[in-house]
Amino acid sequence: MSSRKERTAGDDYLGDVKQEIIRCYNQVNQRIFNIGTKWVKVELSDHYIFVIAKHRRVAGNAIVDQKLPILSRMVDVVLLDEFKESLNIELSRQLNLDIETVLKDYDPLTELAGTLIVLNKPL
Repeated sequence: MSSRKERTAGDDYLGDVKQEIIRCYNQVNQRIFNIGTKWVKVELSDHYIFVIAKHRRVAGNAIVDQKLPILSRMVDVVLLDEFKESLNIELSRQLNLDIETVLKDYDPLTELAGTLIVLNKPL
């Protein structure tokens, strides 16, 4: 008897949804930052999608961080807002998701970002 879990059609569907979310996430990231992610992981729940990603920080931002940290943080906030809006549009369009909101934070020291997508209807 195998200890391996049998895959079901539901597993395949959720796996496909995760892959589409990752594709949309990377597409938006590339469009806004012109740079890819190192890795992206997605967890799904009924009304929530959680994305954690390791990003590559734009090289010039390190200089701004050192010279004018408040300006760097302000630019991060503007870019985060643009990312959230673009991801919302892209996921709604590509996956037909009914999204209530997209929340995102980024830690420039670790280059980790956490994104929470709250849905109006379950997956």
